[in-house]
Amino acid sequence: MGEKTLFVVNPVAGKGRGLSYLRKIKSFLKDNSFKADIFISSHSGNIKSELENFYLNYKNIVAVGGDGTINEIVNATDDLTKYSLSIIPVGSGNDFWKNIDKDFNLSSFLKSLFNSKTLKKSVDVGNLSVLNRQKDTSSIRFINSVGVGLDSMVAHYHQNHSNISGVLSYLIALFKALKNYNAIEVNVSTNNKTITGKKTLITVANGVSSGGGFYLTPKAKVYDSLLDLSIIDQVSLGLLLKKLPLALFNKLSVEIPQIFYEQTNRVSISLFKPFFVHADGEIVTKDATELKFELLKNKLEIKY
Repeated sequence: MGEKTLFVVNPVAGKGRGLSYLRKIKSFLKDNSFKADIFISSHSGNIKSELENFYLNYKNIVAVGGDGTINEIVNATDDLTKYSLSIIPVGSGNDFWKNIDKDFNLSSFLKSLFNSKTLKKSVDVGNLSVLNRQKDTSSIRFINSVGVGLDSMVAHYHQNHSNISGVLSYLIALFKALKNYNAIEVNVSTNNKTITGKKTLITVANGVSSGGGFYLTPKAKVYDSLLDLSIIDQVSLGLLLKKLPLALFNKLSVEIPQIFYEQTNRVSISLFKPFFVHADGEIVTKDATELKFELLKNKLEIKY
């Protein structure tokens, strides 16, 4: 493969699986005399700042990590059209990978990548503008989903308090969040509707699932030029404990009638009180007051 390739490795992804895959990647490159550069992040959350001026000359970027790793990569450069992104899904949740709908095998993927036989798909990338309590504004891209409410508190607990990987990690974080959570009061506007009141959870998504496999936006497609909005009304703790795990089996919308769902190209959210917000599972602010969403259509090429 003539184009320059960079592997971006998050060593703590999947509670250490990133380093395990790194050894296999190095062995493959050596055994097959393939050339590629490898970048190992010093710690999770630092990829964006370390890569901003580093990978502009690469045509192929391979994310060795999860949704948070992908998120940092797509936020590290202004022009998403300068490279193709591939994913070695070794994160705790790997929700974005579920949109690819393909079983992953490292050896097969590497052989396809270096023999230019990978498949390609252009996908949308979301953009989120945040106004916080201090009236500061910031902008961040997301590849999979943004959440405010219960799922952002789950992301907070998962990010800071769990040493377990996979779906179990998210379930533990979910029960911690349920124990301490109160509904948030919001005003949500789309092209077609305005919704006001106390809500348990709001998800604005590009992809079908979040939180390690909870299908909160099951109609979403990462290439359909639409944002998917899912809102769960304020419901009892007992109902949440009973029904929310059904989202793991894509049955939540059938079992909880208090769900509003819309596909749109514009969403804005005003929060009556500042709250946590996550983008692709990573907390981006703890005191958001206003959120505005747009979609960068067919902006990123995925090789898989």
